[in-house]
Amino acid sequence: FPVTIKTCTEVRVIPNSTHSGSLTVNVRKNTSTVASGTFPSTSEGVGTTITVNTVYLTSDTFSLEFSGTTTVSFTILISYTV
Repeated sequence: FPVTIKTCTEVRVIPNSTHSGSLTVNVRKNTSTVASGTFPSTSEGVGTTITVNTVYLTSDTFSLEFSGTTTVSFTILISYTV
């Protein structure tokens, strides 16, 4: 089978209601953090984008790690190219 290579271009995090805490998101490839972003207090629907531009293979593990103090749910959009 051919190995599929993709490039994660960005991760967009959008709060589903007013966010009034602190939130840090780390974008991880395998065990390494390849990009991160800190999200300040913001209104519902006002998102923040983390630029990633990292190539990964289908055998890599791609994950998001969250830390901070918030009780708001978020919508996560991950953009990539093949």
